[in-house]
Amino acid sequence: MASIYRRAGTKVWQCAFYIPTDTEPKQIRKSTGKTNRREAEQIAIELERKARELAGIDGETAQKIHTILNQAGEDALKERLTITKARTYLSAILKEATGEELFMFTIRGWIEEWLKRKASLVTRATMQRYEGSCRAPSSSGWVNALIRA
Repeated sequence: MASIYRRAGTKVWQCAFYIPTDTEPKQIRKSTGKTNRREAEQIAIELERKARELAGIDGETAQKIHTILNQAGEDALKERLTITKARTYLSAILKEATGEELFMFTIRGWIEEWLKRKASLVTRATMQRYEGSCRAPSSSGWVNALIRA
């Protein structure tokens, strides 16, 4: 929210506001060019809005992400934020920001993905051993127990 102030010895109102950046918020200070306080407040609001828009902060995507974060915050304050809800919120934020889905694996799904990733990195014999370890009921009971869970 922009604030307005007057420097000593001048009748013109100045405004100051912060714009988030990748590292830390950046303070912006500008003259409103107005001597009337109410007019200066309106100019300050407009200057901040334009600066936020140029920085890519006040677009439709930013508003949607802000809404998601508010919902997550409300759930957290009411002690209703669960792991499942947190993943859902994080997935929605990622989808809005990048258009990509958040991958959420089951144990079976992760093992299959891991095997696919390893296929091009190891020899065929090693791959057969990995596949056997991940699928054989007798040699890797813990893996199968996790998959059935």
